[in-house]
Amino acid sequence: MREELEQILSRYAFEFNTEDTRLEIKSVLNNYLTTKVDNSSIFDFKVEDRTHLIENNLYFQVYYQPTRTPNIMIMDITLVSGGIKVTNFEKNVIGDRNIQKLNLNL
Repeated sequence: MREELEQILSRYAFEFNTEDTRLEIKSVLNNYLTTKVDNSSIFDFKVEDRTHLIENNLYFQVYYQPTRTPNIMIMDITLVSGGIKVTNFEKNVIGDRNIQKLNLNL
């Protein structure tokens, strides 16, 4: 998924940090992840725009649950002038109140 998202989002690497750009990127992420749910690659997901935390970059967090693990994966997506950085890390769901508050339909 990382490589696919980097390719899909590459056209936004030089876009200005505007509300319209952020809404468009969030829509692109939602559409992409919906196809992953439809083909049973993941159970559920949530996209959060965290751009307000970092002024000059576009920053999103994607929470998703792959079909083969009970854990939640968290993907950080940062779009900076000239590039995109996508990183993944896994979070154990059991007992983690922050993850449980995401209201994913797990």
